[in-house]
Amino acid sequence: MAANWIQKFTTFKDMLEYGRQNYPKNIVMADPVKKRFVRYNELTGAVYGFADYINALVDTDERFAVSIYGENSMEWMLVFLSVVTGNNIVAPINNQIKEKSEIRRLIEMAGIRVVFVAKQFAGLFESVVGEWPGDSACAAPLIVELESACAPWFEKMETPLVPGADAKLQDSTVQPASGSEPPATGGANNPRASKKAAGPDDYAILLYTSGSIRSKGVMHSQRSLLSNQQSAAELLLVAHQEEVFIAGLPLSHAYGLLCGFVPLSFGSIAAYAPTPRAIADYITASSKTFPDKKLLTAGVPELARIMNQRIIRSARGSRGKNAKPLKIAAAKARYATFLAMRHINYYASTCFGFDLSGVFFKAIKERFGSELKMPIGGGPIDKITEFGLRGVGILAISGYGTTEMAPLVAANVPRFKDVLSGTVGHTPGGTEVTLIDDEVCSRGPNTMLGYLGDEEATKKAMPGDGWYHTGDKGYFVNRSFFGKHKSMENAPGRIYGNGDDKCFLALKGRVDNQFANHRGENIFPEVIELLLMNYPAVNSCRVFESPPSCVMAQIFPDAEAIEEKIGKKPDADEIRSQISQIVRQVNLQLQSGCQIDDFEIKDADFDRNAFGKIKRR
Repeated sequence: MAANWIQKFTTFKDMLEYGRQNYPKNIVMADPVKKRFVRYNELTGAVYGFADYINALVDTDERFAVSIYGENSMEWMLVFLSVVTGNNIVAPINNQIKEKSEIRRLIEMAGIRVVFVAKQFAGLFESVVGEWPGDSACAAPLIVELESACAPWFEKMETPLVPGADAKLQDSTVQPASGSEPPATGGANNPRASKKAAGPDDYAILLYTSGSIRSKGVMHSQRSLLSNQQSAAELLLVAHQEEVFIAGLPLSHAYGLLCGFVPLSFGSIAAYAPTPRAIADYITASSKTFPDKKLLTAGVPELARIMNQRIIRSARGSRGKNAKPLKIAAAKARYATFLAMRHINYYASTCFGFDLSGVFFKAIKERFGSELKMPIGGGPIDKITEFGLRGVGILAISGYGTTEMAPLVAANVPRFKDVLSGTVGHTPGGTEVTLIDDEVCSRGPNTMLGYLGDEEATKKAMPGDGWYHTGDKGYFVNRSFFGKHKSMENAPGRIYGNGDDKCFLALKGRVDNQFANHRGENIFPEVIELLLMNYPAVNSCRVFESPPSCVMAQIFPDAEAIEEKIGKKPDADEIRSQISQIVRQVNLQLQSGCQIDDFEIKDADFDRNAFGKIKRR
């Protein structure tokens, strides 16, 4: 059951108005590293005024598409909110896409008329527009520098904090930005007041899919995107006006965008980290700036793994060649104590719900705040990472979503004793999940409208049976004693969801990635990769089919972990020997025919997309 303060919105205008009326003095957006802060009252007025500005850029009474290209920032979110509130269509492009031909294809797909480009990428888009073909399906878009366009609005909005631990707002003399009424009823100061207003179920947001295949444009309405706002607040146990959301995943994708606007709806703060690599710095800055707030940051498996590795390296300490034996012995003793306390806290919190990290790991708490929740999307967390982070009091929890579901399908509840390892959690209220031929299928108010300009792909994903077919294979489990899995009946047509907290969804892998062995049995590379990643000596890996019907693994080793194990810097033969042992141990956990036939050692990490996923093709 939703808390009485969790509101259900169908348009972003409704969400902004609710925030202005109920939390006018609260900080809504922040950059704690650069010491920039904006309040609800100022943000809402600025959005209305900036929407008028955007509408004046294109001489038409029709709705038009606007894109944003840049790193996460308060400017990025101002443009997003202004485009949607101004009755236009927003189609952000991931700034990791650098190929000019692909940028042009995405612009043409959506018929984008205006692109707000961050200053650092202005040269790229000047080149894109300069090389625009005369036979293109649409005219070259107008390019507007993001920071310059937004600067006057932020000069009006930004407000300082009182020095000190309470971080309360000063009494502001800042006046609300111009355009204090919504653009659809803005009157004489609104150059496009006659524009037809978009309803909550109309196409308003275009999100491009990410992954190893060609991006598709996923159409969403305001209602479908905002329906996840309530679900996320419920599943993540968000506290009213007590959270800081660090939005570090790309806002151009559904998961990052969800974390970017969810806190705006219930009095919390959104802190926009420019890149995933900056998340750790923004967590630290947020914990110092808002010491009385709880922290939450969305992550992906790669980010969680890097954070765990950094914590371990810090705990190990420096052991240089010239270090004295006594210092080395003391460092080893401290590290052994750290490992012991981590084990104790993991089992105390997991089995009994007692989190002792505030006692055991004060330095970590000072850096990451008194409570840090990290919902992980984009894939399961390996056991090493999950154990390490939860052992020091960081709630890294697996969830599951797709761009087509805007994106939330399932998530674990962020309470130590309620997380079921190896699963992606249960579905939120309003969303249902079933299995059709072992494929995970979902439906709910967050379902997409379809793929833009691709009716064939839309019919394949939503074939008329009322379900969105995710392309992922899965199964259902529930909890037995000490959090072990107990398989549930996966009967065809059986439906789970609407907040059922006894049913957990577990994933096998992508339908597109599976291949058959010589006996015709399906092999899911993700299952084998997750087993390999449970060993510290494996930094990253990729499993694929090597003809004829052989299972091949490429492995990028963690040389530091191997050095820790063997007590010296390893050479190439020693690295291969250690990896060979791991492969043999993994094969013992796999059925005959699914085992790794051969492996290859990589000298460098794999190419990854913006979410840290290894590119398979």
